[in-house]
Amino acid sequence: MSEQKSFFKQAVPVWLRGKESEMNICAELVLQAEHMQKPVMYLTGATFYQVLVDGELVHYGPERKATGYAAIDEVKLPENLNGNQVVIRAMGYNCRCFNGCTGVSFIQAEVFDDDRLIAATGKNGFKYYRAQSRLQKVIRYSSQRHFSECWDFNRNREESEISVIDPGVKYYLRSTPLSELQVLNANLVKSDNFVEVEDLKMPIFAYLKEPPKNFDHFSYDEVETKPLENYLKTRIDKDGSKKLEMWNFDNIQTGFFRLEVEAESDASLMIAFAEQLGDDNRPNLKAVDSCNIIKVTVPKGNHIFYSMEPYTVMYAEVLYTDGDAKVKTLSVKELAFPQKPIIPYKSGDEELDLIYDAAVRTFRHNTLDIFMDCPSRERAGWLFDSYYTAKAEYSLTGDSVVEKAFLHNFLDGGLRKSMKGVTEMCYPSNVYSGNIVPQWSMWFVLQAAEYMTKRGHMDEKPLFKEAFFNLTEFFKDYENEYGLLEKLPGWNFVEWSALNHRVWDVSWPSNMLYAKMLETIGNLYDTPELVEKAEKLRDTIRNMAFDGKLFMDRAMRTDDGKLENTEERSETAQYYAMFFDVIDDDKKYDLIRNILIGEADIENIDGYKDIEPSDAMPGLYLKLDLLLDMERYDLVIKNIREYFGPMARTTGTLWERKSGITSRDHGFASFVAPAIKIACGR
Repeated sequence: MSEQKSFFKQAVPVWLRGKESEMNICAELVLQAEHMQKPVMYLTGATFYQVLVDGELVHYGPERKATGYAAIDEVKLPENLNGNQVVIRAMGYNCRCFNGCTGVSFIQAEVFDDDRLIAATGKNGFKYYRAQSRLQKVIRYSSQRHFSECWDFNRNREESEISVIDPGVKYYLRSTPLSELQVLNANLVKSDNFVEVEDLKMPIFAYLKEPPKNFDHFSYDEVETKPLENYLKTRIDKDGSKKLEMWNFDNIQTGFFRLEVEAESDASLMIAFAEQLGDDNRPNLKAVDSCNIIKVTVPKGNHIFYSMEPYTVMYAEVLYTDGDAKVKTLSVKELAFPQKPIIPYKSGDEELDLIYDAAVRTFRHNTLDIFMDCPSRERAGWLFDSYYTAKAEYSLTGDSVVEKAFLHNFLDGGLRKSMKGVTEMCYPSNVYSGNIVPQWSMWFVLQAAEYMTKRGHMDEKPLFKEAFFNLTEFFKDYENEYGLLEKLPGWNFVEWSALNHRVWDVSWPSNMLYAKMLETIGNLYDTPELVEKAEKLRDTIRNMAFDGKLFMDRAMRTDDGKLENTEERSETAQYYAMFFDVIDDDKKYDLIRNILIGEADIENIDGYKDIEPSDAMPGLYLKLDLLLDMERYDLVIKNIREYFGPMARTTGTLWERKSGITSRDHGFASFVAPAIKIACGR
């Protein structure tokens, strides 16, 4: 068994016997507390767990780590417990996903009162149960996260024997902050009636009916219940025989649903939720391709229900499907970066402060143990997104606690040995497709370099050296006769726009990024040949991709093997050229600078047509960054007001894309907070 060092005195890792490799198993460890004045629990485990005291949620963990590692939480339980019930509710998902590493299920915990050991897994104090109330065979929540939640509290938990497990992990104490878990209440805005029909209002998500290869799931035909399908067959009808309620939050919130339910008989209800409403003024489930439905069945009586997983919500619909029940309160227990470490800031401008506060809320929702893309459909630690969220963390807190944990996860397990150190596209994860984004490995270098040079961690330079130089070797295999990267493997990503359909054969933005990566490594590790190679690459790009006014998007091979530019151009390719130092102060690049500062409209440039405009990621953020470097703070503020103002007013968060068609709470958008501070002279 892996060395436990001194983190646990007696506890050993355990799981329900014979279930450690089974999908979607919910275990409950129960401690009946007696005469504990200041109890403290130390615990860790695979996937996720909650700690509840007398049914109230007090903790969620663990901190996500790389495969082969486990972080131990220190949880201060409420004081003066006597006769109270302490429950660890843990999930054994055993399901490849984007938002954590898959490993054998286990839980390991100890409870102390001062120096007195009260309970230790595998030794004494805890009773162990299979939580039959959590239905096992259910649909996936999304193609990126684990399983949806269906609960039947008429099913009693079943006492279970346990086995001692060897998870094969190294233990560390948690390094990232705990959420404050404050309760945020929704408002009941209206009640209505509904009917059930035969037709679905939209198709069932393809990953449920026709799952991709290596997608861990229960077949759609064998699941125990189909609440998504049931919900899609409901229609608002004032003459309907069943009741529903719409509950709204003032802003988008992230955390665990908390429902107080009063049932006059056995009853079932569904909660449907979303960040936005659809055309029918009901929760829009399609927007993030997630099964935002929780089904709950309760016996007669009063109940407090917490969802097992955190979700993101602004609009929630409660449908009373069977029996006689009433939701007394609907709230979210927030899971977010704590407010205390965030340095207070006010610009003095009401609109900017509204946007700034939305950026902070977005940061808090997407930052806790790692940097996430969104707190909804994925909760995944994506590179590139993290490049900008890391800037927000340092600006907001003066520190890089989460960034350190995030980067070290990649060093510990997010580099592919079989591909010379190429990074996983997001991590910790076990992405079922096995895909990579080669550009994200380059952004990993740029972020880690800023972490060391700009955020005060030069002492960690030796830790990244091998990974960085392995990447230079990997990319050599894809250099063509000009030294340009050509036909990179995996999912090539340069922007959420038509530009991303222009990555073959030679992507000029990708090569601009490559030059910057080489230069960064060369300067960081005093390797002049890499700096020289980067400048030679820039010369090649200038000579081959610049038409005298603008840079092209790509070059392709002709039938006779010659490399020729297409006639495709984009706004963002020009920003890549500026951001990665492909252009200098020469007047021949004036049109590019004029596009940046808004003095040239890409739709009305003589001699050009159909120049692809920038999308948010990364075009808009490169633009803001460049304007900050130019100290054009007036334009920074102008762009922020125009682009982010409507988002902040609508949801109190900042979105993945301007249209709002996808996530409306996206981590990289929190970069707006430091941008406002810099532009306002702070």
